[in-house]
Amino acid sequence: MNRDYSDPLISTAASDLSNDDILKLKKRVRHLESELSVAKEEAYSKEEMLQNLLKDEVQKCLKFRTDLEVAKREQTTAENELKCARQEQKIADASIKQVQKSAHDLSVMAVTDREWLEEEMSRRSALTKATQQKCELELARMRRRATLT
Repeated sequence: MNRDYSDPLISTAASDLSNDDILKLKKRVRHLESELSVAKEEAYSKEEMLQNLLKDEVQKCLKFRTDLEVAKREQTTAENELKCARQEQKIADASIKQVQKSAHDLSVMAVTDREWLEEEMSRRSALTKATQQKCELELARMRRRATLT
């Protein structure tokens, strides 16, 4: 678009113009109207293209927001699962410690019971031996008496 506003034909009065000048002006007006029409069409076309681009970008933005929300929910779920797993691990560790303590206590009790049982068997064995020796002495004395009589 070549716009030269210093055209001498435009600045002269309408009565001073010849038919040829009027035709030139009309031709120029049609040319300017044509350029204006082309510029409007280009602007409309560009606006439509920009509207479509904006619409696409809005759709992408909405998809990203949705994806972000899904990712945040998945992250929250994963964090909750991790917390549960850690709590379960703590419970399992406490149970293992309790079982180990119980096993140790039972082992100590078994050792104590075995020692008591061995002492009791030894005491009863000594008592049985002492009784047996007493009985044998008594029997030997009775035999001696019986042989003396």
